[in-house]
Amino acid sequence: MAIDTFTARTGEARVRASAYSQCIAEAAAGTPQRGCVHSVFAAAANILFPGEFILSLNASDSPRMPNGLHLSAPAGAFPFSALRPGMPVLFGASRLHIEAINCSLDLTTCPQWNPHIEHPSALNAHTVKKNYERLRALWENHAITGLPSAGQSSSAGQPSSAGQSSSTGQPSSAGHPPPAGQSAAAGQPPPTGHPPPTGHPPPTGHPQGVALLYTTACSLRGRADAGWRGDDGNVYSRATPCGWPAEFARHLCGRGVGLTPTGDDVLAGWMAVGWLLYGPQPAFRDACAQIMEVARRQTHLLSRCWLGYAAEGNVALPVVRLLETLARESDDGDTGNTENNAQLELAAQAVLALGATSGYDVISGILLGLEQFLLTH
Repeated sequence: MAIDTFTARTGEARVRASAYSQCIAEAAAGTPQRGCVHSVFAAAANILFPGEFILSLNASDSPRMPNGLHLSAPAGAFPFSALRPGMPVLFGASRLHIEAINCSLDLTTCPQWNPHIEHPSALNAHTVKKNYERLRALWENHAITGLPSAGQSSSAGQPSSAGQSSSTGQPSSAGHPPPAGQSAAAGQPPPTGHPPPTGHPPPTGHPQGVALLYTTACSLRGRADAGWRGDDGNVYSRATPCGWPAEFARHLCGRGVGLTPTGDDVLAGWMAVGWLLYGPQPAFRDACAQIMEVARRQTHLLSRCWLGYAAEGNVALPVVRLLETLARESDDGDTGNTENNAQLELAAQAVLALGATSGYDVISGILLGLEQFLLTH
C-alpha cells in the first residue's frame, strides 16, 4: 500500500493530500513539530502548533484557505469524522501524522497553490469603479436567511465543537463569546440593523453586520445623518487611502456574529482589497500592522490567524479570484452583459458562500476599501 493514505482503526480509508498553500510550505518541509487538534468541523479541522501557527485541514468540497492542506475526503468523512480536539499531531519533513486515529499523510509530491493577492502594475480606476458598482449591487441583493440564534449549530442535526459551526470551519452565524474582559454588548449595535436616519437605506442581506459597520463608520465620522453611498457625505470618506486603521479596528475587532466575528471579517476584506489596490506600500503595511496590534488584544485565536494572513496579503482562494476579477478590464467597453460581468458574479457568489455570514462581511470590507480608493482617484 502507498504511504499517502490515512488508515482508520475501524477500516481503511484512502485519503490523499490534494494540495496545500504556499504559506505553509516552509513548515511542511521543515523540522517536524508537535501540535494538537484545536477544533473539528464536518469539512475542516484546525491544528495548533507553537507560536500560534494553525494548520487548516480542509475537505475536498471546501474552499482553499491561506493556511490550508486540502484533502481528497469529502465533508463528514474520515478523517474529519474521527478527529477530536486535543489529539496530538506531528507535522514536518513532508508528513502529517495523527497517531490517535492511526493516520499518516505523505506530502512529498503534493502540489501547492498561491493564496497571495497581486497588486497589478497598472490599475484602471474606471474599471475598478465599474466593477465596484456591480459588486455592490450583488452584495445589496444578497439575502442571508435562516440565521440560528446564539449557541446553535449552523448545520442542522450536526453537533458543533465548542459552540462553533460544524460545517467548514469558516465563520458561522452561531454567536461567539466576546474576548476576555469584554462585554458582549460593548460597542455592538442591536441584533437587528437600523437603517440610516437619512439618505440611502443600507442593504438588507445581513442586518447585524450592516448595523455594526454603519454604526462604526458614523461614530468615526461623528455624523449620524451621512448618506450610505459614495458621495461627499459618505461616512467612510477620508483624505488618505489608509487612514484611521487603529481606531476603525478598535470599533470592529472581535464584535458581531460568527465564529470569526463580523467586524473581523470586515477588516480582513479591507486588508485584502488594500493589497490589490496599494500592494506593499509602507503606509498600507503600517495600516495592517495597526489592525493586527488591535486584533492581538480584542479577538480570539482563529480570528487572529485569519486576520494575520490577510495582513500579509494571503486569503482564501475565492477571495483572490474575486479581487483578480475586480481589476480585470472588460473586453467590450462596458457596453453590455459581458463575460467579465458573468465572471464577477460567479466570483462574488463563491465568496458569499464562505460560512454563514463571513463571505458577506468580507465583501463589506472590500467595498469599504474600494470606496476609499475611488474617493481619491
